[in-house]
Amino acid sequence: MADDKTMEASPGLTAALPLVKASYTSAGTTYDSPAMGPNDAKVKVIVYSDFQCPVCRRAVEPLKALVRAAGDVQVIWRNHPLAMHDRAEPAARAAMAAFRQGKFWEMHDRIFESRALGDADLRAHAQGAGLDMARYDKDLADPTLAAQIAAESAQADALDAQGTPAFFVNGDKTVGWGSRLGLQYQIDQARTAAGDKTAEQATQAKDASAAKVIFGR
Repeated sequence: MADDKTMEASPGLTAALPLVKASYTSAGTTYDSPAMGPNDAKVKVIVYSDFQCPVCRRAVEPLKALVRAAGDVQVIWRNHPLAMHDRAEPAARAAMAAFRQGKFWEMHDRIFESRALGDADLRAHAQGAGLDMARYDKDLADPTLAAQIAAESAQADALDAQGTPAFFVNGDKTVGWGSRLGLQYQIDQARTAAGDKTAEQATQAKDASAAKVIFGR
């Protein structure tokens, strides 16, 4: 495994992990979120992220490494394009369109690796990821994608996680990126606290109000 400094500087350094769908319901609407790691994981790390955020970029490879290192951790992506970043929302829509073709993590890596977020750039990333471009264009224009992105940003705001990246490790919040070892420590603590319970049960028992927003239950 590459050292932490190299990982933080090199999004896309390793291949994308297998894509998993993690569903949740919010305000009566069910959404699918891109995830990596098993859906029955004991520890669930929800990350609210922004494709134009330079700090979010640093977390790309460390998150993969954390999932690869354990069989009981799932990382779930939620979109939180900040208002100050004018290309973050278009990039989020492009990535979620790729998600519909099973290529979210490949698109995610290409966007963060290149940092090129113009419309033509995003289209080139989609082509490079091997997407069906006719379907991509159709999905990109689908208002339900924009609605999901807006709903997830509202979740982050409701949880007082306006900055990115924001992490919820079985419900425990950390805003900003410290280090892979720091997040590993949180994961280890959450694993211990969870015991034989599922991650969702542990979160609900600890903070029911936050769990309702995060998990949409």
